[in-house]
Amino acid sequence: MSSKQKLLTTSQSASFLIAFVVIISLWVQVLLKLTREGVIALQPITLSDYIIILGLFVAVPLVVIAIFVAFAAYVALNRAKSQ
Repeated sequence: MSSKQKLLTTSQSASFLIAFVVIISLWVQVLLKLTREGVIALQPITLSDYIIILGLFVAVPLVVIAIFVAFAAYVALNRAKSQ
């Protein structure tokens, strides 16, 4: 066995993964609802339509991923400091 200490426990890793899947699923549901209501135009006509679609479908998911990675790194670094 390796003598390396794991920075995240299995339960922490599983919790992060489950939370990530739940958040992404909720985001997809919100996008589907907004699309059905006509708030989001999937056939953009104006520049503002393109910007809204880019923000909702690309920028927001990237920010969510960055937050999850930052939080996991924070927890791992705190665990490394305590050991």
